[in-house]
Amino acid sequence: MDIGALITKMKENILLIPEERFDALTKDSGYGDSFIYLLAAVLITLPIYIALQVLGFGMNALTSSTGAGLAELPILGGVYAVSIAIGIVVRLLSVPLSYIGFGIVHILLKLVGGKADFLKTVQLMIYGSTPSLLLSWIPCVGWIFGLAGLVNIILGAKRVHNITLLRAIVAIIVIPVLVAVVVAVLVVLFFGFILAGMGLTLPRI
Repeated sequence: MDIGALITKMKENILLIPEERFDALTKDSGYGDSFIYLLAAVLITLPIYIALQVLGFGMNALTSSTGAGLAELPILGGVYAVSIAIGIVVRLLSVPLSYIGFGIVHILLKLVGGKADFLKTVQLMIYGSTPSLLLSWIPCVGWIFGLAGLVNIILGAKRVHNITLLRAIVAIIVIPVLVAVVVAVLVVLFFGFILAGMGLTLPRI
């Protein structure tokens, strides 16, 4: 995929994607084009992430008017530098690690009757996520683009896997939310039992 084609595809997918367009988006013969697309989207937003972090440091520096506050600026700068470095590494690692999530989604789609192969699931997930990949960083309204990406994925799953809208929603939203709630409850109960046990073993004063 050349740069011109990449930019054109991103412009076409920047908001809500018509359901029928997923027929063309999932015709790539391999994983290469969609991987480059995902990597490019992450690399495009990296400078924005760095700029926002630097802006945050600048705002903190401006509000540090006292002598004590100015003395802490080098430490604060070091913290921001480490934070930026970690953020960059995490974002780059998210590209290959995303395929684990794609695999989980593919399994869920198969459980509700999905008919497409893993390659098409990867493609619909990457191209459908374009709004959230490129624009979810925008303060206050970023969630709107995240929601647009979610809608794209649901419609893409419905079209590509030839399932009903309800089945697509169950696979993409309902099952993951239910699993997350169950896991959260189990974690709370686990730590609750641990704390209760510690309380029973503490000596009475």
